[in-house]
Amino acid sequence: LLQQLNLLETLMRRDDSLETLREAVATIEGLLAHINLATDRSTILGLEGSAAAAYFRALSSALPQELQFSRRSKRPPKDVVNACLSYGYAILLGECVGAIAAAGLDPAIGVLHQPDGRRPSLALDLMEAFRPLVVDRAVIDRCRRGGITAAHGQADSSNHGVSLTAEGKRRLVDAYENRM
Repeated sequence: LLQQLNLLETLMRRDDSLETLREAVATIEGLLAHINLATDRSTILGLEGSAAAAYFRALSSALPQELQFSRRSKRPPKDVVNACLSYGYAILLGECVGAIAAAGLDPAIGVLHQPDGRRPSLALDLMEAFRPLVVDRAVIDRCRRGGITAAHGQADSSNHGVSLTAEGKRRLVDAYENRM
């Protein structure tokens, strides 16, 4: 949550006219105060979910009109920005799994993301801190500068979602690598 808050505050410094950004910052700050009082995992996850809804609503408002989205959608992504986020998170997850394995740890044993079969729960926990810093920032910056547009998405008839074009993937990977 702290890194989400940091990104929103950075966006506010660039454009303080977006009321949605101010509202999301206030919401997340309020939720952070409650996390210290949380006594169980489900409460923490509920607070995180509330923060995520405000965060993604604010991110959308900071984008060009053609790229704004109504909510975070994953399986399948329903728009270009969500497709970028999902693709970027998949890249980041792979790097986290590799780093955890290189350290000799088991990527399947997590704290907030509970072990569930083959899911790399520890890697999912680790990447939470880096998502806003690396992926979200790369996506927002590239979209705001016109490097990724609605034309970089294509309808995916197999799942009724949107996937990135080859050029969209290339541009996202470039932005991701620049952030890293």
